[in-house]
Amino acid sequence: MATSPARGRGDRTEGESRPGCLVGLLSANLYRATVKVLQLMDFYVARNETYASIVEPLLAPTNGRQIIIDLGCGRGGAIPEEAAPRIVLGVDKNRRALVEFLFHGVRRVQALADRLPVKAGVADVVVAISLVEHLPDQGAFFREVERILKPEGRVLLQIPELDFPIEPHTKWPFLRLLNRSFQSAVLAATGYEDLDLDTSVAGLRRMAAEAHLEIEREAPVWHFAVARLFRTPMGHVLIFRKASRERSAEPPIQTRS
Repeated sequence: MATSPARGRGDRTEGESRPGCLVGLLSANLYRATVKVLQLMDFYVARNETYASIVEPLLAPTNGRQIIIDLGCGRGGAIPEEAAPRIVLGVDKNRRALVEFLFHGVRRVQALADRLPVKAGVADVVVAISLVEHLPDQGAFFREVERILKPEGRVLLQIPELDFPIEPHTKWPFLRLLNRSFQSAVLAATGYEDLDLDTSVAGLRRMAAEAHLEIEREAPVWHFAVARLFRTPMGHVLIFRKASRERSAEPPIQTRS
């Protein structure tokens, strides 16, 4: 398997506090210090290798060419470099990330995840690692994924657990329990203004079902053994399959909130 970049997908480099904002200053310093420690532990390398190992089973041998679209690809790392003879397309809105992409053989395009310059019904697999919680219209994302997938095509999502005691993006403890103004200050200071803290597995499953994407697998991602002490995973993997025309008329699945 190819080497993964040291910084993880979805991790921001801003970490800049707003002048005169104590919360912002504390948040930025906490974020930078935590990221440095995690880099020294090779956490991001190990995490990206975990994601690649989750994606790899979907890249099953095929008689024809398999088209894989990596949404929010960042600098790469989720799809093994040896994916050929499959066609891999990396999509990200960040031009710098695309320029610094790890694998030069992968086709890349700058675009938004809910408005893709891709024909309908062409993708065998869509991968979105640590992406959907940053999107302003998650329902539009699922509808767009359903549009570009082939019949019975799959989409793999990974989302961090936003209720984890140490919020995975900002590294701030129990961020979901704090008031909105405090959350906004922390998100701004760490470069995560686009993070939707209301994102949940139940909500994503509901929106996927409304877009005629059927849940095939849901699994926790732990990363650290200590996470099991909290009995809360650090993230989740969701795999959906595009429903056939016969099944697409059925009502969406019901999930508990």
